[in-house]
Amino acid sequence: MSPNKPGHASGRDAVFWSGEMNAYLIDSLLYQQDIGNRGESKFSSVAYDSIINGVGDKFGVAIDRSNIKNRLKYIKESFHECRNLLGEDTRFRWCSETRKFNADPNVWRELIEVRVCYQSVKNRR
Repeated sequence: MSPNKPGHASGRDAVFWSGEMNAYLIDSLLYQQDIGNRGESKFSSVAYDSIINGVGDKFGVAIDRSNIKNRLKYIKESFHECRNLLGEDTRFRWCSETRKFNADPNVWRELIEVRVCYQSVKNRR
């Protein structure tokens, strides 16, 4: 499978996650938490099994618990990176529909001129 497409990498255990797969994972984790399948610090086996089956059914990709944990770790790191870069800047808003940070184009341009790393935050989901 191509590295640009979601699914397993050839000959490895890595999974390439699309934006749609990320969204499904996050929504599924939130749903499992809402229905009580998350304790104080971790999800139950029932939650993981449900998500594993859901990803397989919806995307045709076989994953396991470690894939979910690793992707969640990456998502958390990305969120903290964005939060640290943007700080408490009130010119930015999170849009739940597009799942992106929104700001006036001039605000983005100004920040990107100061630090090129803001370009990745602008396009991140």
